[in-house]
Amino acid sequence: MVAFNASVWRERANSLKKRSINAGMPVNRATKRWADDMRNISSIAELLTWCHSKNIHVEFTHKHGGGGILHGNKNMEVDNKSSPRHQLHVMLHECGHYLINVFNKEGRFANGHDAKKCDRKKFDHKIDVVEEELEAWHRGWRLGTRLGFFTQLRDKRHYYETRALNMKTYFKWALKYPGWKLNGDEE
Repeated sequence: MVAFNASVWRERANSLKKRSINAGMPVNRATKRWADDMRNISSIAELLTWCHSKNIHVEFTHKHGGGGILHGNKNMEVDNKSSPRHQLHVMLHECGHYLINVFNKEGRFANGHDAKKCDRKKFDHKIDVVEEELEAWHRGWRLGTRLGFFTQLRDKRHYYETRALNMKTYFKWALKYPGWKLNGDEE
């Protein structure tokens, strides 16, 4: 189990900035990336405080796909190799899943990730999973906004780029359905 260590991440950001400048990256570009990393590192530390207040245990480990949360025991895993920005976005998304689980009184997402095993290959289940994933990204954005993480116009663009990158796999999975062929699909 690895806990988040802001000072280690700050050292990494400082080192990356120096290496980038030495490799020929313009100083102003390297400085902008460094400032973005530092801001995201501070936001991660603050989000960890929020998670702790909700009894969500966060572990930084090698996690394919960026992250995950198990609702039953409130354990979140975040990929320790990702950039601070990506880690923050994934953590917010996973917190979005937590918020769905807490406030899902009407059962809107009952056929999503928590569906019975016999229903998991049905197309309507796949639609529900995609809908839940999009809702988790939306709730994560709202949480990040409420906590003051997104103060610059480009923050929304970056968050939505991360969302799009991660949602691709869900759309590909959902559209793999026997008998369907999409343009560009191979037989």
